[in-house]
Formats: sequence, structure tokens, C-alpha cells
Amino acid sequence: TQDRGMIRRDENSINIFHDKKNEAGYKRVLPGQFVIHLRSFQGGFAHSTIEGITSPAYTVFGFSEPEKHDSEYWKYVFTSKSFIRRLETVTYGIRDGRSISYEEFLTLGFVYPSKAEQKAIARYLDKLSDLITLHQRKCALLFSPFQALISMMFTTSTFSWEQRKLSEIADKVTEKNAGLHYIETFTNSAEFGIISQRDFFDHDIAKMSSLGGYYIVRNEDFVYNPRISTSAPVGPINRNKLGRIGVMSPLYTVFRPHDVDTTYLEYFFKSKYWHSFMNFNGDSGARSDRFSIKDSVFFEMPIPLPYIEEQRKIGEHLTQLDHLITLHQRKCISFTGRAGRLISTVNKKRITSSWEQRKLGDIGKARSGVGFPDADQGGVTGVPFFKVSDMNLDGNENEMIVANNYVTAEQIADHRWSPITELPAIFFAKVG
Repeated sequence: TQDRGMIRRDENSINIFHDKKNEAGYKRVLPGQFVIHLRSFQGGFAHSTIEGITSPAYTVFGFSEPEKHDSEYWKYVFTSKSFIRRLETVTYGIRDGRSISYEEFLTLGFVYPSKAEQKAIARYLDKLSDLITLHQRKCALLFSPFQALISMMFTTSTFSWEQRKLSEIADKVTEKNAGLHYIETFTNSAEFGIISQRDFFDHDIAKMSSLGGYYIVRNEDFVYNPRISTSAPVGPINRNKLGRIGVMSPLYTVFRPHDVDTTYLEYFFKSKYWHSFMNFNGDSGARSDRFSIKDSVFFEMPIPLPYIEEQRKIGEHLTQLDHLITLHQRKCISFTGRAGRLISTVNKKRITSSWEQRKLGDIGKARSGVGFPDADQGGVTGVPFFKVSDMNLDGNENEMIVANNYVTAEQIADHRWSPITELPAIFFAKVG
């Protein structure tokens, strides 16, 4: 797993088909060794504290000179953000489950202290990790009542509600981006919802040549991502609230609701009410990171529906409660799962204690910039094309007025660029 390293299969809550006849070809894993798995490009290498066997699809390695190395120290190195960024140089493939070249990984250089210092660092980070876990429990108390309310609402209040199949209130989207009319690729994150792929990965993952086979995702469409995680044990379903059209990989299931309040439906999918249907009807598979269910079965999912006006009121109530929780989150110290990172969300300015706290996405919308080919740069007439470096030009201290490059209407049409027309707008640099 990405968060717990190597664990026994029976400790995983996911039911994975396992044929004991294949175990003869499995790889042995010893305490202190590491495993390169299909999600290592996102979560680093998995450290093992136990002895066991694992799939031959994984790469298992240990230290050739164990007297010089403490595996607990390297556990933190191999899951650090800086190391995961370095893995990009030895990673290939664009789909989920990208591969890491072990031979190329061996060429990466590392600077490390003595084994005694490694142990001291590991002990310190262990204590910090325990502290993070302690405070995470405190933060969880803030979220648990909200999730409990949602689940209880759909579980106990449905006796007088109508039961409808998902197929009766939503249509599966099969519209492909054949003419490459849209080039912004979305991704469906369990944590952040539907966002631009560039914002999530800091760069474009999908190749332009493959976008013709992607599904078109319109505003208010819903997307099911079969990739499972601790926070989304059967995969997340999220609503496109970006206010714009994009495309998504055919690995996702996209559906367009009708005759239902989309805010109500969004909170329904935030509950765990529908998880039992998925677990009962899902197909067992060998992959531990992806849930499998046939589309025909997926759209048989039962959805409890009150009258449309009651749906709207429920959606409004839960939205207000969500905002209230966000307001009180300022009083909670939020810790990340990675040792060494702790972020205080407490707003220390006392004058804001009675102010409403809103998410940035509720009061505006964001879009990413596009690449600017060298051949198109240097223009002096037309529409200004701002680059990050332009923010440092004289005259742009408070407002973007001066640009080093301009593009013509022909260039805009050729590249299918979308100039920013909704003003005022706020610029910020993601890098630099």
C-alpha cells in the first residue's frame, strides 16, 4: 500500500482474488527490503518490516551492504516528495500503473550520513510521525460527524423516498473528442474532485495524439474513477464544477444526470451508502489498485430520491454545513501523512473569527496556462501573451500591463488557444 508499506494480504480491506497455485512464482520479501510497485511513481517505494511473498510484477531489492544502511531511514527517503520527483526521470508510460526502470534507478546518486546518524534521524521522524497521527485523530473528529450525518441521512430517511436506478436519472457519456475540439484533460481525484490534469500532476500526462479517444466531460457531468484508495475504497465519484468543458480518459465512467438536483447527487456520492452495492456487485480482480464493475451493473445502482424540492433543500443544507466545517477547520492543526510536514490552518488574525470561511473554488474558477512555442514568440502586435517572467517587468508590479510577446488572431486559431476574456482576473505563478 502507499500509506502503510508492505502488509499482509488479509490486513487489506480490499477483497482480491488470489490463486494459491501461482504462489510458486511469487517473490520473497524480507524485513528491511523495499518493493517497487505500480503506484511507486506517486507514493515512492514500499518498505517491509515483515517476511512474506509478493507478486512477480513487483521489483524487490535490499542493500548489498546492510552494515552501512538503516532501512527505517531509507523508508523516509524513498517516500519523500523530493525522491518521488526524481523518479520522473526513470519512469515511463502515461497510464495508471506506470513502470519504473530498476536499472535506471540504480544510476541515481544519493548522499547519506553514517548508519548511526541514519538511525537517529529515523527515530526522530518516527516520533514526529506518531505526533502527526495523534493530531490527525483530533482533526478526524471534525470530519466524522459530517460524514456520519450524510450516511445517516441516506440510510435512515429513505423509507418514504422513491428508489430509482442510476440509469433512470443519468445517461452514460460516450461522446468522444474526435475532432480534438477540447484539449484540457481533467483528472478525478478522491481528495480534490475533478481538476485539471496539469494542476494535479504539474504537467500534462496525456499525449495530444490520444485525446481523440477521450470522453468529453461537460459542466455538471459526474465521473467515476475506479482507482481505489484509503479515502475512496471503491473509487470516487465526483461532479465537474469547474464551469468548463474538458476531456477524460476512457478508463473513467462519465455520466450526465437529469431530473435530479446535482448538489444532492454530489453529496449522495460523498456518503458511503452506495459502497455496499459496489462491493456486492464488483468483479474480483488481480489488481489491488483498481475496482472492477461492469457498466451495465454500475448503472443499476439504486439511488434514494425525495421530491426535487426536498433534494434542493438537502443540498443547500449540506453545502452550508460544509462551509461551517471549513470555518472551524481554522482552529484545527492539520497534519499531513508524511513525516516532516505539518501545516497550521489556524488564522491568527482575531478580527476574522466571525468572518465566513469559503473555499476559493466557491468564489471563483481557475484555469492553467498553455505552452508557448519558441517559434510563436517575439510578436509585437495583437493579444498580449503573458509569461511568468513578465511579472517582474517594470509596470507590472500590481497589474499585468506590459508583455514581451503578442500573438495574432491567426496564431490563436491555429493553436486553439482561449484568451482570458473574463476580467478582472488574478495571475499567479505555479513555478519560478
